[in-house]
This record gives sequence, C-alpha cells and structure tokens, in this order.
Amino acid sequence: MNLRRLLLAVVMYVALAAAAICAIYSELADFRGRVAVRLGREENIAVAPAIVQPRFETPNTAWNVPPRLIPFNDPDTAWKALPKSENYRVARLPFSVRVDKINVISAPPPRHFLASNGTEPTGLIEIQQGGDVHIGNAQFKVARIGPWSGLMRDPQGVPMAAVTLTSGGPNAPAQTTLFLASGIWQTTPGGAAVYFAWHPGDAEAARSAAAAPPPGLESARWGVIDRGAINWFRSFAPGTGARLSSGEDVTLVAFDEKIPAVAVEIQRGATKRVVSVAANEITDGVPVRFEYPTLAPLVFMVHAWEDGRALVAAYENRQPAGQEELQQGRSFHPAAAPLNLRIDDVLSSAVPVPESESNLWAAVLKSESGEEITLRQGEAKRFDDLLVEYVRLFPPRVVNYILTIDGARQATLKPGQSVRIGDWRLRQAENECDPNTVAVLAAQFTPGRTLATIFAALALTALLLRLADYALRISKRRADRRI
Repeated sequence: MNLRRLLLAVVMYVALAAAAICAIYSELADFRGRVAVRLGREENIAVAPAIVQPRFETPNTAWNVPPRLIPFNDPDTAWKALPKSENYRVARLPFSVRVDKINVISAPPPRHFLASNGTEPTGLIEIQQGGDVHIGNAQFKVARIGPWSGLMRDPQGVPMAAVTLTSGGPNAPAQTTLFLASGIWQTTPGGAAVYFAWHPGDAEAARSAAAAPPPGLESARWGVIDRGAINWFRSFAPGTGARLSSGEDVTLVAFDEKIPAVAVEIQRGATKRVVSVAANEITDGVPVRFEYPTLAPLVFMVHAWEDGRALVAAYENRQPAGQEELQQGRSFHPAAAPLNLRIDDVLSSAVPVPESESNLWAAVLKSESGEEITLRQGEAKRFDDLLVEYVRLFPPRVVNYILTIDGARQATLKPGQSVRIGDWRLRQAENECDPNTVAVLAAQFTPGRTLATIFAALALTALLLRLADYALRISKRRADRRI
C-alpha cells in the first residue's frame, strides 16, 4: 500500500469515528422544548415536561424544576401557551428571540365534533348546523351551533332556572331567554311575567303551589329611580319613600287597589307635586315604577324541586291556562297563548353566565320528539349508556413568524422550515394560545450534528477517492496486459 492509499484510509476511518462520536454526543445531549413569545416581546427560556431524565445534561439546562422557579421573561404568556406539567426540564437559550410580526397566511374556520365516552380525537364525530347525527340508536338534528350562555353549576350559587320564551311563526321566531332566581319575578319585552320557585326535594309542595291561584299584591313592588338604579319597596304603607341624590324626596301617599295605582309626592325644597303611576306602566318624567307582575296578560309560574325538571303553570288574565311538567329541553305552549316556554336548565346551586361574559360554545341537538338538548363545551351529558360532549377544534393556522435574534439577526420562520442558531434549531410548534399575538416555537439543542455531518462527508469523500484510485489502477493493469 503506497502512502497515498494509506493516507486516504486513515482519513476515512478517523472521519467515520469522529462522525460516530459527534452523533452519539448529539443524541445524549439532545433537548427538545418549547418557547412562547408574545408579539413585540422577547424570551430566552425553553421548557419541556420533566418525564424521562436525560442521560447527559447539556450546558445551561436544569432538570425537574418547579414551575414557580422558572425565570421566564414573560411568565403570563408562557403559562398560557406552554404544556402543563408538575416539573420541567429548563434550558436557557444563549440568545433571545423577539417576535416582530405574525403574518397569517390562512385561518381555517373551527370544526365542530361530538365526543362520546372520552374517545380520542380520531374517533370524534364531526357535526354541522342543520345536519343529522346519530347517538346510540337515536337520531338528532343539529339545530344550532354558537356561543353559549346559561347556568353554570356553582356550590356558592343559588337555585336558578333558565327559560326561553318564543313567539311568532316557525319561520321567524322571536326568543327571549331569562335567568330566574328563586322568588324573583321577571317580565319579557312582550309583557309576559315569569316567576320561579324552588321547593327543594318536595314535589308535592311544587304541585300544590302550581294548583293554587296566582298571587295578588304580594307579587307587586314599587320603586324610585336614582342615577339609573331603582330602590324597590314591598311596603305600600303611606310614608314609605326615599331621598334622591338630586335632593328630591319621593314619598308614597296613597295606594288605589282598584285601578291599581300608587300616588307619590315628589318634593324639592318648597315645591311639591303628587303624581299617579298605574301598574306596569311608565310615566314620562316621573322617577317612579310600579310593577304588579300577576296583572300581566300572560303569567308563567315555574316550580321546581330537583335539577333538570320543573312544573310550569300558565295564567291568562289571572285565569288558569294549563300546566305541564317538563324535563330540561322540553316546551309548554298554552292553548290560546301567544308564547311557549322552554325549560333550558334548572339547578339547585348555580350562577348565570350571559353571552357577553362567556367564551364557551355549545351545540343544540333536537330529538325527533322535539326535545332540545344543549351540549356545552366542557360538560358531558348522558345519552343512555354514552356520555357525550361537544368539542370545538381549531385547525392550525398557517402563519409566518418574523423574528429578531439577539436584537440583530432577522429571520423568517415558515411552516415546515427551521432556523439554525449555533447548536440550536427553531421551528414552528402547535399553538393552542392566540395565534394572532403569540408564537410558540419548538427549540431543539443539536450539538455536534453539524460536525457529525462534516466528518461523515469527509469519510465519504475519502472513500470515493479510494474507489477512484482503485478504478484507475484496474484500468491501468488492463491496458498493460493488452500491450
């Protein structure tokens, strides 16, 4: 073996050994974590759940760190966007990352699913508004999919019912949803009055109350308006009243039960005037209201004794107009009444969540019998042997991140691409936070991988040179034989 072939062999074997050493080191020192950066801010901490302890701890990393000890630059963003764990493997990047811009290329609309018995996402049943869905042996129509409002179970809450009153034809129904606390009257824009009474565990008491005539004056109250708020009074004794912030004194002077109406005296300094306010009417310029709910042309009284069920009694012009016991989702339509009432929910301890304060969505399923069942995000309901939950999933948005590294180098990070910074490589990662304002990056520590590639290329080059040298020698020998 001449010197040239010996040198090529040495180079090849040394390069192969060096490539193997670098690859092994890279594998042992591997770190894969996440970095969360809010638009316009910087971060240099990457974390990963502490599941399997690494065989070799890399520089500037720590194992099994409690969340409270992780020195994020922006902890609020980090805890909203990063995976949850009891402890973490933490790496301090040797550079900072700032997100200068998030360019949304496409934003697919959310998709809607039903999950039963905690199935994996691959087993979800996709639904669409207006479509049909089978649950067990039953078929349902997906009546609505949209923002949810309703009652949320709360141990610190009070007994409540949520009802929806519907008027108008099937093609253009007008709906009003009310959240009713026990013992409180409410009125609808159409003038109907609704009352809810809670009879804990006592169905007979609820049925007796529903069979009784509607209450009289005990349902009424009068009040004084002051700076948008109303001071209500249950007493109709003359002399009852209040002083307004404007300095006026408002005093009840008489109650006429025949009309019925209240007469109040309004005094400002030496000036006095007496005005009459009829029940359930508004008098312009008079800061007094007189509510007498059971004088409304249509009255619904909702009596409940357990969750999800109520007995509804209706009265038209104070005369009984029928009653019906309803399960949650069922409706009652008195024969000649212009409204029907649906029981949306009844809970023994709840708080109301109006749509303006809710970030949840729900799917409303309608059975073949007309019963409506609301499936809210985060709440499972039983259908025979199945627990069914509504799930709203957002397909990943396609975005480009415009990044600044260490305040100097700019980089554009596109889907499927990566940016290498020293021994670190950054890619886009799944983002369950707000994709318009937060970037989530996958950070991988890859020490020695570049060197391993270089040494492997060097070994391959040496091998190719040896093969070329061997081919030349074979060609030369054949030429010599022919001579």
